[in-house]
Amino acid sequence: MQLYREVLSSMNIPKEQIHMEYFDASPENKPFEHDGISREVLINYFQDQFFDEDEVRTFECTRLIEVKAGQTLLEALNENDIDVPSSCNSGTCGSCWATKTSGAIQMQNNYALTKEQVSQGTILLCQSYPLDETVSIRVE
Repeated sequence: MQLYREVLSSMNIPKEQIHMEYFDASPENKPFEHDGISREVLINYFQDQFFDEDEVRTFECTRLIEVKAGQTLLEALNENDIDVPSSCNSGTCGSCWATKTSGAIQMQNNYALTKEQVSQGTILLCQSYPLDETVSIRVE
């Protein structure tokens, strides 16, 4: 893949027009350097409740969860029994997307979302770390 990137660059193809699709973590991935502080994050999500064999209701829930230092939002959600679709855990598949509604996060790697999606607040939970106490996300 690196060879193809170099060839396209040598042909004067603009860097922003070269798209690389990784199916595994890129060798460029760097671990997140955290500040050692746990943070509380407000999570809005939907949960199915089964009442009997024929009745399932979906409820909108809101919870405040702790995200430990160095822990991704996806890891914290799983630790708090909040089910979120996920697959690769490396930022390549895009199945663990959510919307950041407030606060600051660091999305370490992103090989699935467009710049437009990111600018609209879409994040990958498996690659996102809260940077302050005002983070709020909505999981669809």
